[in-house]
Amino acid sequence: MRDMCILPLPQTHVPAPKLQKGDNRIVRIQRVAGSPVTARAVCLGLLCAVVVNLMMNYNDYYLRNTLLMGNHFPTASVAVLLVLILGVNAALANTGGRFSQGELLLVWGMVGVAGGIGASGLMRYLPGWLVGPAYYATNANEYDTMLLPHLPSWMVVTRDVNSRAAGTSPGASGSGRSRSGARSRSCSTESCSRSRRCSSANGASGSG
Repeated sequence: MRDMCILPLPQTHVPAPKLQKGDNRIVRIQRVAGSPVTARAVCLGLLCAVVVNLMMNYNDYYLRNTLLMGNHFPTASVAVLLVLILGVNAALANTGGRFSQGELLLVWGMVGVAGGIGASGLMRYLPGWLVGPAYYATNANEYDTMLLPHLPSWMVVTRDVNSRAAGTSPGASGSGRSRSGARSRSCSTESCSRSRRCSSANGASGSG
């Protein structure tokens, strides 16, 4: 039985070994891919993740533009991937320093996971959860007596339903309800006076 020689080769091209005359060994060449977890890929992934999270709140909540990290389509991750493929790799095509497929996948995954924490994975809903119990407290659900006293202090912004931090909900008691009631009374007064003026004008036109 003939001997078998397995020669692992790195990603760079290495010429096959020369066989001597009369050597019956079978040479099998295997290409061993390098690890995608390189220093430049990790640093680039961390940098892109930090930049995306810093831009996310300004873009999503202040400018109200298209979400950088959607639920099913991470726009920022795909944009970073396109820039690396069409921009960086195209510029480094003749230098041999292009990012490998594994490095591109690593950067894409880091941006997707980190961006998801700052978006739909956590921070898109957490602020509303922190103020929700006090904001939606009404006499019907009794959140102020049945729920808020049992929540730990680190889980809520405030336990006072009349606090400015809780906002002014439609069913809030205290000052919030008085402000909404005054607003509704003023609106009803204006509508009544307007209807009286319209009826008087119609009566005058009919008598004329």
